[in-house]
Amino acid sequence: MENLADILQLVVGFSILVVWLVRSHVPTNFRVGDASTLKEEVLEVGLPDWFYDIIKIVKPIFAFFLLIGFNLQTTYSTLYGNYCPIHGRCCLDAHHRQR
Repeated sequence: MENLADILQLVVGFSILVVWLVRSHVPTNFRVGDASTLKEEVLEVGLPDWFYDIIKIVKPIFAFFLLIGFNLQTTYSTLYGNYCPIHGRCCLDAHHRQR
């Protein structure tokens, strides 16, 4: 099940980046109403113009975080055996204080 979550994280992150960075101005059949771009689609739905300006920045950043999170997760689990280095350090400190 962990592999499925990793695959979905990659697919969702990559898909969002492609749609918002590459295909935002490409007309498709999947747009709402008569909209031909993402900006027109947001306006067609009834959201304000400034909302598109915020989403076009925030959504790709969060998609990028998904991709970075996958990379960090696999790096830490490979190097540290599923333990965060900070967590492992705290456990070592607590162990040495008891002696």
